[in-house]
Amino acid sequence: MNEDHSLDPLEGDKQVLREAARAHAQLGMYQAAIADCKNAIELDPKDPFSYVGLGYSYEQSGDIEKAIGCYKDTIKLFPQHHAAYVNLGCLFEKHNKQFDQAIVCYEKALELE
Repeated sequence: MNEDHSLDPLEGDKQVLREAARAHAQLGMYQAAIADCKNAIELDPKDPFSYVGLGYSYEQSGDIEKAIGCYKDTIKLFPQHHAAYVNLGCLFEKHNKQFDQAIVCYEKALELE
């Protein structure tokens, strides 16, 4: 019974960057939050959470078009990651008033979850 319980060796570093991004965004330091997310992506380009964090950081900074683009890119890279669909749906609903596209995103997120 030799189970491998090893964790992602980068997880600690990624977590530090995600927490820094969250803290920077809460302080209104959006460019620092964006940089933190980009550093996390550079550290591990196969981690969808860092891409979603980047989209969220753009959203918090008020750059809705970049946030939408980031979520769309995340979906292209990680089509099974439901959080990107949820966040994209929220942007379509709240900022662009594109309710039909928001519903498509929400339905896809529900399907994946």
